[in-house]
Amino acid sequence: MYTKAEILERVAYLQSKSPAMATPLFEELNTTLDAYFHRDEAFTCQVKYNIHCLTYDTELRSHDYVNSENMPIMSDNYPKGFEDVTILFDTEGAFEEIMTIELPPFLAAFIMFTPEAEEGSETPPAPVMTNSYMVSWIERITTAIEKELAGLKEIASFCEGCGYDVGLAMYFEDYFEANDPYKAKDYSKNDPNIPAVDKKGIAKKIFDDGGYSWIKDTFELEMYVPSCLES
Repeated sequence: MYTKAEILERVAYLQSKSPAMATPLFEELNTTLDAYFHRDEAFTCQVKYNIHCLTYDTELRSHDYVNSENMPIMSDNYPKGFEDVTILFDTEGAFEEIMTIELPPFLAAFIMFTPEAEEGSETPPAPVMTNSYMVSWIERITTAIEKELAGLKEIASFCEGCGYDVGLAMYFEDYFEANDPYKAKDYSKNDPNIPAVDKKGIAKKIFDDGGYSWIKDTFELEMYVPSCLES
């Protein structure tokens, strides 16, 4: 995955090698990139909600019941991005092309054209410059903003659906003695049959391995990160 700084640096390089008349096109691309990397509050809220849903989902999948053979089975038909959310953020290949395109074909794609005159206008429109690569990047990056949000919602919806029956079972069914969270345990005895809650493991699975720390850093979101990951 590429960082915001890497993308902006590469775009600046491409612009430095491009004709001056391409400036408006680069301005449009940079505006699109700014919108991509500065998401609205709805995006931030959805990211936080996904973390909540994934934490609950992970907990539910870890329970071991006495009557486990009669318990609802949680689906493992995971949606795209469930285990690694970063794969949702591929901008349909736009960032990869920006970072890897060779200069000769990129420069060769610049062409001049004259737009149609507006009806009733007596002044002929000035010629403008376009580039098929840049037009495609702008379109894909713009589309990616909505698609990525939709992908996050699909993950949350999957977790919600999985939790309906199993979420009820955790309140009404009996756990194996060692796994029963409602019975007091003497952790001081270091009994191997009494598993401690692996808080750091769950946090690492979601934030580090699952990519939500990457989302926080990439989009500069104000959100909670478990302190256990800092140690």
